[in-house]
Amino acid sequence: MSIRPKALSLAILAVLAHPQAVNASSLSSSLLDQGLDWSRCEGALAPIPRAQPGEVIVLEGEGAELFPDERIARMAGDVFARQGALEVRAASLVYNEAEQSLKADGGVLASNGPLRLFGESASFDLAAGQALLEAVEYRLIDQHARGSAERVELLDDQRSRYSGITYTTCPPGDEGWLLSASEMEIDRESGIGEGRDAVLRFQDVPIFYTPYIQFPIDDRRMSGLLAPSIGYGDDTGLDIAIPYYFNIAPNMDATVQPRIMSDRGVMLGGEGRYMTRNSYAELDLEWMPDDSGQQAGEDTARGALAFEGRGRAPWDGRYHIDYNYVSDTDYLDDFGDSLAVSAETHLPRRGEIRYRGKQWDLLARALYFQTLDEAIAPSQRPYAMLPQIRFNLAREELLAGLDGRLESEYVRFDRDVGVTGQRVDLYPSLSYPMETVWGFLRPKAGFRHTAYRLDGEGYQDSESRSLPIFSLDAGLFFERDADWFGRAVSQTLEPRLFYLNVPYRDQSELPDFDSALLDFGFGGLFRENRFSGGDRIGDAHQLSMALSSRVLDRTDGSERFRIALGGIFYFEDRRVDLNGAGSDDDASSTLVGEAAAGIGEHWRLRGGIEWDPHGDNEKTRRSSLGLAYRGAEQRLFNLTYRYDDELLEQGDLSFRQPVGDHFDLVGRWNYSLRENETLEVFGGLEYDSCCWKVRAVARRYIKESGGDADNSFFLQLEMKGLAAIGNQLDQFLQRGIFGYEVE
Repeated sequence: MSIRPKALSLAILAVLAHPQAVNASSLSSSLLDQGLDWSRCEGALAPIPRAQPGEVIVLEGEGAELFPDERIARMAGDVFARQGALEVRAASLVYNEAEQSLKADGGVLASNGPLRLFGESASFDLAAGQALLEAVEYRLIDQHARGSAERVELLDDQRSRYSGITYTTCPPGDEGWLLSASEMEIDRESGIGEGRDAVLRFQDVPIFYTPYIQFPIDDRRMSGLLAPSIGYGDDTGLDIAIPYYFNIAPNMDATVQPRIMSDRGVMLGGEGRYMTRNSYAELDLEWMPDDSGQQAGEDTARGALAFEGRGRAPWDGRYHIDYNYVSDTDYLDDFGDSLAVSAETHLPRRGEIRYRGKQWDLLARALYFQTLDEAIAPSQRPYAMLPQIRFNLAREELLAGLDGRLESEYVRFDRDVGVTGQRVDLYPSLSYPMETVWGFLRPKAGFRHTAYRLDGEGYQDSESRSLPIFSLDAGLFFERDADWFGRAVSQTLEPRLFYLNVPYRDQSELPDFDSALLDFGFGGLFRENRFSGGDRIGDAHQLSMALSSRVLDRTDGSERFRIALGGIFYFEDRRVDLNGAGSDDDASSTLVGEAAAGIGEHWRLRGGIEWDPHGDNEKTRRSSLGLAYRGAEQRLFNLTYRYDDELLEQGDLSFRQPVGDHFDLVGRWNYSLRENETLEVFGGLEYDSCCWKVRAVARRYIKESGGDADNSFFLQLEMKGLAAIGNQLDQFLQRGIFGYEVE
């Protein structure tokens, strides 16, 4: 039967006319997990029902005794009560309409949105929104969490108090990790929880204790200790970092991190962040007052600073500031975590502001560097640009189908040694693009003028260079339907010609502020200048020829296969050079090729080559070959070979391989074939259960080419839904293994 207590007198007459005798039996705690899918390791355990509007209390049960004078109803036999979002199920229940109270016994299942509780008995003050439950088990459906408590007091709709409480995200029957506290208070309005005598256990072993803890219960930030980081390295010894987070304001925070290295000493690190709707700023500091690992005569006080700021500038512009500083040239070698970081020779310091219009853009920048390698001669160090100003203008259909473009730049170059000065570079051009679905033709003509004001021995006060540039870019698209190993595909054939004519100008009297010979590759077939920067414009009378073909899946448009091959034929020798390299009289360039293929659903093969056919010693200048596998359950395999005739020859192998239901093997091996030495190798194991994950990685790597190897060991324990303790191995693996994703 169903009773609405606000019409209690009518219900009494019905019960008296049809009396029922029901024996109440206890409810089982198995009801607590009814409808919850604990086999899912993430997300809500079940859909959360919407709250029912209104304050009407609905009571349902197999039998009832009503006492109209006292305005009391006694329900028995699988009783159900609901008021708004609150639902109560019990073996027996007493409702007092005068006091607006409920008392339930014989096993009580109560739910309020994402919170579900089961206790032996419970009492509810419906008017005040309060409740008291004894011997409780609970489920947080939205947080995939559960626990128990000796006593639960719901003080109002925002505050609650718990005694003898435990918390975990592990499924019932599994207590891989468990957080317990003697007392805990939750305030949803402030988003803060407080606990006393808190103990964290992993596999029933206590690993952390605190007499008092304060923690956030939602996405709002609050000050407090973060999970520590623990590792070991040959250079640092035992390495422990304990960060403390300061929530200064809604848009401002800071983290202070003392770092203790047994072989070096104590380092104090800090990070500060500031954010508004239109800007972001971050400051990172590290300071070690006394590094015991330094050699005699070296400064033992060491530190580093990095600042980055970006945001919206006045008049709808964007700005970016990047400033970096280290105290000494060996700082990155000692405290950097990879060969790429420690190989840095110059740290950039820049500030820039950019404006973009519909057909134009403006960039103003100041850029200079801190040189870390003292062996680099002052005359070989990069110039500071103080300032650099670029203005580009593009107008489509300027006149009779012509497109117009202007590229302009002003730079003031400064350095302590050598020539300094100012450079103005102007490059207006006109093009007449003609494009159809089956091809394109893009003739382009421009005129480039560069003027200098110089200050340096051996240079004139003013120099200039002017020359015309003409190019013609043409391509065709052929397509046919075909069959590719049983798949319906489209195969394309795409020939392309690029003619370039730039007359020779003697530029030996011009300085070299920022120019360098660009690496040649497939994209280099269609460049107007073989040099970077603005100090050298390469003379050219040449024709680039390229042919590419693709195989596209007609069902989803994905690329199954691609191959491209091309080269340049020169009609004249190239006379413009850098650093007295001399002219180039080869009749053709090196040949470049690229290829990529999908093998089945999971494998991908990529390769590239630059081959020099000239002279008696035909050889490969550069090449690369890569094989990648992407499978289910994040099965990953990457094998890469890289070769550069002048720089390197390396092999790189990385993988992630599931072993069994919960284990993953991870690893990487980066080997230099030229030096016959391992640059980096690491291997480790991941164990992933439904509620916790542990990663252990051993690593050996070279910080400096030709230097000694460093050995280190890292461990990370992640308790899902709570915190991760140890090194940030998830981010390290994401950087080291291509395709690795943090779940």
